[in-house]
Amino acid sequence: MLRAAAFIATAMVAGTASPASAEPSCKVPPGWSTIVQTEAKYIVFGELHGTSQSPAMVGNIACALAGKGESVLVAVEMEASANDALQRVWQDAGQDFQDRLISDMPGWRGRDDGVASQALLGMLSMLHDRYRAGARLRVVAFNGMHDDRQRRRLAHLPVHGPHEAAQAENILNAAQAAPYDHVLILVGSMHARRIPVSWAGTSYRPMRMHLPSDTVSLRMTYSGGDAWNCQVSGQHSAGEPIAESDIDCGPHPVRGDWHAEGVPRISLGALPKGRFDLTEAFDGQYFVGAITASTPAAAISDEPETESRFGGR
Repeated sequence: MLRAAAFIATAMVAGTASPASAEPSCKVPPGWSTIVQTEAKYIVFGELHGTSQSPAMVGNIACALAGKGESVLVAVEMEASANDALQRVWQDAGQDFQDRLISDMPGWRGRDDGVASQALLGMLSMLHDRYRAGARLRVVAFNGMHDDRQRRRLAHLPVHGPHEAAQAENILNAAQAAPYDHVLILVGSMHARRIPVSWAGTSYRPMRMHLPSDTVSLRMTYSGGDAWNCQVSGQHSAGEPIAESDIDCGPHPVRGDWHAEGVPRISLGALPKGRFDLTEAFDGQYFVGAITASTPAAAISDEPETESRFGGR
């Protein structure tokens, strides 16, 4: 069963607490108080896709906040065109949530780039358990265009600008549908930057730059390990088509960040310079410790690939 297959990820996120527990085992990480002090409503977690640890931390934070009676929207980088299916499963499913999500929501089967992972499935399952137990938790799939009308309206933006603007618009539409206290956004780190991205001689505004001023953007940092992602072999020019034979999707070793050590935590302030010059691109970091690769949640199939296979990193 798919539910059994994602047990490890779910257990890591939620501990051993049952859905009906009055006191969830999840807690916010050290440093969360600095986020509270900013009074930010939108918290962007710019992740490296394909790890167990990033969805676990975001899930724990959402669970802990909801456990205090606060209203939380969790935005995940699944296709916006599949959000209606996600909402139906969220409302209707019971213990069969994971199986229903895989079977009813497009984008799980056939996706092997690290986004539709066992860890993400486990996080959503844990949050759905809390929701069924009365927590004020909702989710939204925000990636890419919701429909052709949105695609046409945003088509004038340069390079990847339409995709980024659509991500933000989809999140804002969901966030404005109810009086949420917090909106937690799990997305590839490129989308989470608060400065423009240069690409092929021009630049575009990433998703984070389309969000309101009460937003904090955090970059995921880690002490090394493995992540499930897709890597391209060989040399390719910007805009050049990439052959399937040049794409390797699977667990890959990842070097630790230059300043990453200690316990998982959140901290604000410019990142130290190191392998990447990202000192001004984020408001801070969320450190998750050593990382382990999280496998795809569903078996590879003939389901068409999404436009966002390489949409985040």
